[in-house]
Amino acid sequence: MGVCSAPHCSNSSYIGKQLFRFPKDPERKKKWVVNCQRDFEPTPHSRLCQDHFELSQFEEIAKSSAGRKKLKPNAIPTLFCVRNPPYPAVTTPYIRLTPLKDEPVRVMKKRLYRLSRIEMGLQSFLYEDQIRALSLPKRSRRAVWSPETILEARNIRSIVGTKGYDYLREIGYPLPSYRTLCNRVETKLMVTTDINCGDLDELHLGFMASCESPIEKVGDHDEEELIGVLS
Repeated sequence: MGVCSAPHCSNSSYIGKQLFRFPKDPERKKKWVVNCQRDFEPTPHSRLCQDHFELSQFEEIAKSSAGRKKLKPNAIPTLFCVRNPPYPAVTTPYIRLTPLKDEPVRVMKKRLYRLSRIEMGLQSFLYEDQIRALSLPKRSRRAVWSPETILEARNIRSIVGTKGYDYLREIGYPLPSYRTLCNRVETKLMVTTDINCGDLDELHLGFMASCESPIEKVGDHDEEELIGVLS
């Protein structure tokens, strides 16, 4: 016959009182013991009766097969022959967490592995800025191209020609527009002046440049004409 472990309480299952085990969780078990205000270590046979729990600490619907009430998983006993128990009753709703099933976890791991392989494949022939550009809307102006990508784009355009280059961009290959290439060449001419006439001829900018060094052979008037063509 089970007997309540609370001080000054003689309730037992013999008189129809429902008894509850002390929690296995050390933190919750400590709260139960402290609220009892009894200096003891509960054993597996220690119990508290239903009279020490407020109605809010019981499940509203759930009952055992015998028709008995069930305590909430985070229930705290507060009704004792002492005033102001150290730990008040829990009033916040308890959320039952259902463990994640193995199947969704397996699918997610498989998907992450596949994405990792795709990223490694892209890195084998594209620069980082080109990979980022793949996630942008088509013909977005927010793409920021690195000098390496600009140089690679110039080489591709000189090999496949204007139509081939435009076709690659049309099917989604991450390349800067022809206008961007021209702007970057113009900046290079105005700042470093180290681009050669072969590069200009490959880009088909529509003018002839001297193969001599711009610094040594191009005068002030010639520089103004050259910049005027680019702008």
